[in-house]
Amino acid sequence: ATAGIRIEVDEQQFDGSVYADAAVFRRIVGNILSNAVKFTPEAGVVSLSVSVKGDSNCSIVVTDTGCGISKCDLPLVVRPFFQVQHDSNRAYEGLGLGLAVVDALTKLHGAKLHIESDLGKGTTVTVTFSRCASVAGTDLETINDVSDRKIA
Repeated sequence: ATAGIRIEVDEQQFDGSVYADAAVFRRIVGNILSNAVKFTPEAGVVSLSVSVKGDSNCSIVVTDTGCGISKCDLPLVVRPFFQVQHDSNRAYEGLGLGLAVVDALTKLHGAKLHIESDLGKGTTVTVTFSRCASVAGTDLETINDVSDRKIA
């Protein structure tokens, strides 16, 4: 992680359950947090929160004050191997797979991925999981307290 980045976690009580494959959940949240830290400069902020929407959805929201993504690149960041900075002297390591994996796993899991970003201001990534066991063909685990799960 980059030195000097402040990590904030909204510790609001989560009253309910999320039906999720634990390994998929950890991979999704881990990849999103990793990207947020990677693209946030020193003295920046990365925040993680849980948002409950009605009785059927729970969203994991990661917001950063990083470099952001241009509007024209935003639809492309979920493509495998796509990287916003295309020159050979890019400042960030990686293969361009983080958000592609998140996108694929959210679709396979029955969750929804939403990305908002302002170039030069930061990015918000939201993954919305079902709070009811309605994802056909998957072995889902009830996660009663999302905040107690190790993400790595």
